[in-house]
Amino acid sequence: MSNRIAASLFVVSALLAQTGCAVGLAPAGSVVYVPEPPPPPAPLSRDQAVALGHSYCRNRGYECRLKAANLAKHDSVWKVKFDARGHHASGKLHLEIDAMTGELVRADEKGKLRRHG
Repeated sequence: MSNRIAASLFVVSALLAQTGCAVGLAPAGSVVYVPEPPPPPAPLSRDQAVALGHSYCRNRGYECRLKAANLAKHDSVWKVKFDARGHHASGKLHLEIDAMTGELVRADEKGKLRRHG
């Protein structure tokens, strides 16, 4: 091996070591096992998305009846729709819930549910 190649390998090895990467060379003809990456996390189920929507309703003081729950935007967002009723208020509640994290992305209160002030 020439000095130039040895120096290049040393520099690359040093840079990889600084980043926490490990390099190993297998003898010729060896089989190297590389495990597959873990599968991506599963999205929320419909029941989980609806439960989060009902929780939002209760926290706002509404009694809600589910109208629809569908995955949208390339299965990344649950759109959950309710008929909602509260003290002197009624209307529709449309929620968008991130299918992977369960975070509320958007909430639209329609009809007399909107708070004025």
